[in-house]
Amino acid sequence: KSLDEAMIGDFYRVDLYLPEYNMVIEVNGPPHFNGLGIYNKKTLLKQRVIEKLGYKYLSITTMEF
Repeated sequence: KSLDEAMIGDFYRVDLYLPEYNMVIEVNGPPHFNGLGIYNKKTLLKQRVIEKLGYKYLSITTMEF
């Protein structure tokens, strides 16, 4: 576990949480995409839940298409 990782809502581990901005930052590579270069359902659901919990959400993609 990195020092930057955090748990959100007791069930989602996120790459970076900035409490002073109430912001979650996720770095998403190949496992987060389907074969068409679109975020997969699991990744989209995680984003929706985090946003519904009131957090700002920023996704950084590590892939080039």
